Amino acid sequence: MDNLIAELKRTQEQIKSLSNKEKKLKNQIINNLEKRGRKNYTIENVDNKTTATIIEKVNISYNINNLKNKLDKSLLAKIIDKKYEILDFEIFKTLFKKLGGKPSQIKSVIEVEETINKNMINELFEKGDITKEDLKGCYDASLTKYLMVKSHG
Repeated sequence: MDNLIAELKRTQEQIKSLSNKEKKLKNQIINNLEKRGRKNYTIENVDNKTTATIIEKVNISYNINNLKNKLDKSLLAKIIDKKYEILDFEIFKTLFKKLGGKPSQIKSVIEVEETINKNMINELFEKGDITKEDLKGCYDASLTKYLMVKSHG
């Protein structure tokens, strides 16, 4: 048992070391490709080809409050998905049974979760219904790069 545990620990250390080496090599390849103004590079051997490609992913997070202050209600209705949760169903039922119930009383027992529908924003952007200017100050964007390596036999 001692030998198995010791071997597992050595193997984990080797994996960690190789993972760090892999990250370093990928970063060197990305930097080298970018210096050359390229997104990919292929090496060919007799029996296969291997291609390294830089993949770029844009991550966008929207600020709901800024969007609410900037966009029309008709656009907001399209891009904000709302999830309502009834916190106390008995109170909710009672208020609906009584015709004299006030909306403010109903709101006090409902929780609303709002999320941005990014697909709808993209669709409205492609149609021209929302512009970059409309969204200015309402989002944060970041770019993530990684390297994909594929062999073709």
